[in-house]
Parts: sequence; structure tokens; C-alpha cells
Amino acid sequence: MSTDAPRSAAALRGRIDVSDEVRRHLVRVESDARELLAETDARLAGGDDPALAASTADLARFLEGEKSPLLRAFGRRGTDLDVGGLARRSLDHAWNAVRGRATRAIERHDAEVEVARVLRRLRHRFSERLPWHLARALDMAGVDEGSLRTRESAWLRACRARLEEMEEELAETGHRLPAHVDEPLEVKHWPDAVSPAELAAAVEGADLPRATGASPGRVEALRTLSERHLAGLRGRAGATPAVGALDEIAARESAALVNGGLAPRTADLDAWGVLLRHASRNRAPSPAPSPAAEPHEAAPASTLYVVPLFGPYVLIRMGEGWPVQVRGRGVRCGERAECVAAVPPGADSVTVDPGTWAEPLFDLPADPGGCWLETGTPAVVLPFARISADRWLAEVVARGTLRVGARPAWERLPRRSRASVRILPPAGAVACDAVLATGKPVHTERAFGWETRVVPLPLRDLTHGWLRTASTEAGARAVQHENVFFRALETRTTGRSPRCLGRPAEGFGYLYAQPAALPLASSAPLRAWRDQDPLALVAAAARLWRDLSVIGLGLGMYHPATIGYRVAGGPPGALHAVALAAPLGTPLGTPYRAAPAGVPPLDRLGRLPPHPGQAEGMLASREIEAALFAVYALDLLVEGPVESVPRQWDDLVAWLSEPQRTFREPELAAGLVTGLAEGSSDDLVLRVAELAGGEDEARSP
Repeated sequence: MSTDAPRSAAALRGRIDVSDEVRRHLVRVESDARELLAETDARLAGGDDPALAASTADLARFLEGEKSPLLRAFGRRGTDLDVGGLARRSLDHAWNAVRGRATRAIERHDAEVEVARVLRRLRHRFSERLPWHLARALDMAGVDEGSLRTRESAWLRACRARLEEMEEELAETGHRLPAHVDEPLEVKHWPDAVSPAELAAAVEGADLPRATGASPGRVEALRTLSERHLAGLRGRAGATPAVGALDEIAARESAALVNGGLAPRTADLDAWGVLLRHASRNRAPSPAPSPAAEPHEAAPASTLYVVPLFGPYVLIRMGEGWPVQVRGRGVRCGERAECVAAVPPGADSVTVDPGTWAEPLFDLPADPGGCWLETGTPAVVLPFARISADRWLAEVVARGTLRVGARPAWERLPRRSRASVRILPPAGAVACDAVLATGKPVHTERAFGWETRVVPLPLRDLTHGWLRTASTEAGARAVQHENVFFRALETRTTGRSPRCLGRPAEGFGYLYAQPAALPLASSAPLRAWRDQDPLALVAAAARLWRDLSVIGLGLGMYHPATIGYRVAGGPPGALHAVALAAPLGTPLGTPYRAAPAGVPPLDRLGRLPPHPGQAEGMLASREIEAALFAVYALDLLVEGPVESVPRQWDDLVAWLSEPQRTFREPELAAGLVTGLAEGSSDDLVLRVAELAGGEDEARSP
């Protein structure tokens, strides 16, 4: 603050026509201007700042210049300097403009000083041990020290915040640097942009287990194990071990997963749970030896792998397989080496994220199209240091390219095929509106006027999926409506239906992930379970009815071909029903569509007449859905196949009530028949609620 006495005090002394308010205002303006001038002068002493210099000159002219608005005000009449007077407005306008420019210049200068201070601190802390990381941090922050004086205050404040965040990240990286770095065995032109400590820490990190959680061979073994379990659930001979060992084997396999730090697919857990249930009931398939796995071709012990570290730097090493290999058997410091992409030995695909191994060395095609990738142009690396007998540090000097090959990703390459990889993303990363390449169907089923094809998919944890397609116009409409139903179901709950995977790249249809659930027709153990304990299956279907009702959806057809069963969490006997097909799936309160052609009969009650409320154009309701569930439940409960099915719905109740109709759980069956007779009244809804284990939930809209 300036210590000079304000000139306005002396200039106005003795002027009778100047009010006290005017005197105070002029003294305050001059004092603030002198204080602001002192601040700009103090900051100018630290260096040349054009904005500060211009503001200092403006303040000096305001106070002392020939055309100073302040000095001109001293000679004006007192009435002109009163609030609202012409001289007062002119003075205040000039002062506000000068003060605003000076304040902004001071703020900008202070922000620049703070950025410079943080930069000095960063360089002092990290320029020696983390030069590459520091340069990358400054580049990401967009700092150009030569242009700091031209930046605005807001940009400088944001830059300071970014630098402080990066300082914390650099400090965390610095904690991982080794305290001592061994001298390399051989050095040829060590790059100035990186320190030995940085590369030593990166090499140590590259030796740790990767994020995949297990080697490709171990993951493949677990997938084979899951397929064996599911084969046993379907009742195929020669797929599972002896009955007495099932529970012990399943427990041991689950413990191995936990110890290995893996997160198995839901399909694995479901299969184990169902098999444990059957083992406890002594209804597992007959034992038989498992098929021998195809031996993998071993890689030469001298194979050199190229593991990216950071930036352009890579590690060349022997040992555990990696998707990038050196073309040839050896490298030397100072001599360039070509690198190609290839599936690691003992694996049939690459499960590591391409951003980890491919992008630092190769340019990838935008859309692999579900095909193998071939090395179009090898990447070139230049080793500059040997750090052990079989390890080199190198720098990427020329990026390679990967191109789309002719072989689909779901097919295996012939043995001894080199320089090719297939990148299989997980099914969880596929959006419901994606477009996927598919292979030729390996199995086809026809029902409801469409086809369900089991087709190969280019996915890591889902080798095959369902393709719903149709050859008729009516079937195509049904497939489209089913897709709308499943997508609505997927947004509201999980694990209750096939997950949508989008469309095939060629042809019409919709792709779905197969759930680990089986309809009764395809599982001998499940059929045996139904014969001895149908209540578990009825309760599971009731829970499906309840869950769909709560979220406002109607399945439209409770039928053995539309419902599968699985174990998903809880005790081994807690079956869950899953919607496998939804030919009449629709939101509650909207009209039903016409029933599809080719509806297969029920397992035991045969081909029943349609519900009258389910005619085309009738609104879907919880009561109609409950009636449809009741018929399905009675089909599960009836003992043995029946004949002479009535052709009209009105005759169905009397037909079901005939003495020759015998049911397991007679009391429950009688309640279901009574509910049908009363038009799916509350009695039926309450009965379903009891089965589902939640009366209040069943009543909720």
C-alpha cells in the first residue's frame, strides 16, 4: 500500500460547494488506486509481464497524467461530482475500467507464478528418476512454458489443478521404483528420455501375474470342465465321474477356482449346483471316462517374447508365453529385430486386452469382423541394453500392422501356423445392439414358427450362442417381438433370460447368450427330478411368474419349450426358472399378439386349447398369466400322459377335475383347478404367492 497522502484531500480543502460524501468518495478512489499501483509495481519487480506493465501505466495516468480523470475531477463544480452528476459518472467509469484491468492482470500473474512454482517442484522431485513419466505428465497437462504469459487466469488455475493431480500420480509411481538398480550387463546408446529406475520398475511389474487371473491354458481347462458338467446335466453318457464322487469333485473344483483367484462364469456355478443336487438324490448319469484333451504344441525353449512396458519401451524375454514374439531365435544390442503377433503356446486364443500387448506395437484394423488377425507388417524394435542372460530392453522404432485374415475366429488355425492371433472379447462387453459375425449352425430346433440355431461366436467366454431367425413373415414378426420383450426384461433384471447380443453380420435374426438352463425335454436328470419331486419345479416357475409380474411383463406362454431350469445361488436345491423363449411375451396392459404356429404340446396334458383372454388384441394381465402358469403347473404335477384333451377352454376345468386325473401334491393341484374354474381369482394368485415364498410380493403391481 502506498504511504503518500491522497492529493484529493488537499485539493478539495476549502471548497465550500463539495459535499462530504464527494470528499470521501474521491479520497477512497485515490487511495485504492495508489494501493493497486503499489501491488502491480511489486509484481513487476519479479520479471517482465506485459499485462502488468500496461496496468501500471494506466494507474499512473489515472493518478498523475495530463488527462487524468481524477485530476480533472478536482476542478469540477461540486454539483457535478454529486451522485448521478456528469463528472461523477465519467470518473467512476474510468476508475472501474482501470481497476478491472489491473485486478485481472494481478490474478493472471499470480496464477502464472503458481503454475511455475508447481513446475519447479515437479522437476526438482522427478526429473532425475522419472524423466519419461514427467515429460508425459507435462504433455498430457498441455503445459508450454513459453506460452504461459499469454494464457488466461482460468486456464492457468485449471492447469495448476491438473499438475497437482499428476504430482500425486508421479509420487505413487515413484514409490514403486526400486531403491537400487543393478547395472545392465551391456548398454548400447541408453536413451536420455528414460531412467534405469523407471524401466527396472516396469520390468518388475511385467513379471507379475497379468489381469486375466490365470494362464490361457488354465482358463481353457476350466471351460472344458464346465462343458463336461453341462453334458452330464443333459444326461449324455460318458461325461461325468462316478456318482459317489460328484459332491467331492465339485467341492474341490470350486476351491481350486477360489484359490486361483478366478471369477468363473455363471454357467459353471449353475452346472455344479445342479449336479450337486442330483448327486445328493443319487440320480446322476452313469459314469464314464472323460475324453482326452488334444495336446498343445510346445513352443521352442528359445522363443523370445516382446512385452510392452510403457511408451515406446519393451522387454524382450524368454519364459511364459505372450502374444508378441521376435521373428528369429536371438537379438543383439544395437541391432534391429522384427516382431510378429502369434497365439501363445498352449493356448488357442489371446485373452489379454489388445491395449496391453498389441496397440503399443501394431496398428489394428477398426473391425476384425470375427476373423483371425495376421501380421501384415512386423513391428521393429531396437535393443539398447541387456539386463540378464535372456532379457533385453528395447525401443519400438517402427510400428507394425495387423490385418484381417480369411479364417473365422471360432475356427482353430492349423498346427505350426505362425504370425496369427484371434482376439476374443468377453460376452459381457457386447452391447445388446451389436453386430457379430457368426459361423454355420451346429444344431437347429424349430418351434413357434421360427428356428433356433446354435451358432459359433467370436467371443472369449461364449463359444456358441442362439440365433433366432424365421423364414416366414409371421415368424419374423414373432422373433422381433420376442427381442423387444427380452431387451425390456434385461433392463429390469438379470439372469432370468437369454441376454441379447445384437444381430448377426449376415442375414436376419437376433443373437442371444445361452443361459445355463435346460428345458425338461433336453435333460434326463431334470425329468427324473420332476417325476419324484415336481414341487421344486412348480415353485421355480411360480417365482418366474412373480418376478415378471412385479416388473410389469407377461411371458404369455408357460410351456416346457419356453422355460428352463438352473441353480443360481442359494442352496443346491433352489431351482430357478428361466424364460428361454417368449413367442407371446408382452408388457402387462398391452394387447397380446396372435399365437404362433407350430406350438408343441405339453409334456403330459398334450395340446390344450388357448386361453380365451389370450386372443389377439386382448390386454395382457396378471390374472391371465396366472391361469397360464396354472395349466403349466398342472402339467408338471399330473401323473402320466393323458388322452382326449378337450378342444374348448370352458371344458378344461371339468376335464381336469375328472376322477381319473391323478396329481402329485393333490391339495395344490386342487387349488390350481379351483383357481382356473373361478377365472384366475385371488385364490390362485395367493396359491402362487405361497409357492414363490412371498405373499406380499405377489400382490404388488
